[in-house]
Amino acid sequence: MVSPMVCQVAQLIDAGEFFLASTVARQFLQDEPDDGALWQILGLAHYRQGNTDEALGALETASVYIPLDLRAQFALASCYLQKQKFALARLMFRHLGRKAHDSDLLSATAAKLGSFQQDEAALAVCRRITLLHPAHHQAHFGVAFYLARLGAKPETMLPPLALAHDLAPEVTQYAVNLAFLWAKLDRHELAHTVLKSISMEDISCPCWIQRMQSIFERAGDALSVMMCKARLSCLLQ
Repeated sequence: MVSPMVCQVAQLIDAGEFFLASTVARQFLQDEPDDGALWQILGLAHYRQGNTDEALGALETASVYIPLDLRAQFALASCYLQKQKFALARLMFRHLGRKAHDSDLLSATAAKLGSFQQDEAALAVCRRITLLHPAHHQAHFGVAFYLARLGAKPETMLPPLALAHDLAPEVTQYAVNLAFLWAKLDRHELAHTVLKSISMEDISCPCWIQRMQSIFERAGDALSVMMCKARLSCLLQ
């Protein structure tokens, strides 16, 4: 059973009152110094404030008394990553990738793994998300993204990227990457069709505009070529 003290601090964290939460938790710990749940919630409060050293100390202390919950494990792993303790961070993030079920926590775990070149592990987490949450378009895109980082063949990236686009056609990043992949596979007519659905105003990367322009030129789409040139001129001013 969660104590009223822990519930009170947790409510403060949920309300975004991280400094107040850490202050109250420290006050409670003066009377209950062996309360692992209080140490854990203090660690989370410090983590949310960006206080890595304080969060690390509190969470490690909490782990002496109780098994850390998954969000606390994520915070501790992130602290290890900040302190460049890569072996510990890798071990904990991989564990979270296997044990967590919440899509947000899994997505954050994949991103952390990818941030220090653990691409195979990040890919495995993204694939797990797609199994647990098939409509999670970000995870399907993540599968394609990490396959690309691992040097996979373009055709292996096509199914997850196409599915991400189907699930969220409004996401420009998916559409652009899908079009570029179609072009790479010499399916220029499909690349052109995908790009025609994109508003040029949504593109802010000059390199993307230049690649789009070459696809439009190949398709003989003079109007879109002119729009690319105009947008590129605006971006480079």
